[in-house]
Amino acid sequence: RLLREVHRERIAGQFHDGQAGAVHGDRVADGDAIERDGRDIPEGPFDAILVDVPCSNSGVLGKRPEVRWRLSSTDFFELPVIQLRLLEAAAQRLKPDGRLVYATCSIEPEENREITAAFVHQNPKFQLIEERNHTPGQPADGGYQALIRRV
Repeated sequence: RLLREVHRERIAGQFHDGQAGAVHGDRVADGDAIERDGRDIPEGPFDAILVDVPCSNSGVLGKRPEVRWRLSSTDFFELPVIQLRLLEAAAQRLKPDGRLVYATCSIEPEENREITAAFVHQNPKFQLIEERNHTPGQPADGGYQALIRRV
């Protein structure tokens, strides 16, 4: 496995001895952000990929109220473009029969279902297996996950 996270402390404690990447065979890339076009995503191929894209955070406003003042109207036009690019770049590194999870902490269809539907429509070698929409407070934060398989 390869773990790549801008904030390494987010993945610390997730493994046997509390060290990020402690499971044998795991690789933890330095805490660099992946470019918005996905060009620096590590080469694969990978069996499974989690694509947790930058988003509006509309599903976690209760926990992160500052988001209301950080977002601008242009973000809702720019974010879907970035999200689709990152999904496409990551999917290129997936092995045949590999699984990819696309995830956001957004409840906006433009960042969720519309992205995965466009991706699967444009890429016939990929199949949408399952989607989950989470409403804030039901029982936790809001968000979206889609399981996509390379056929």
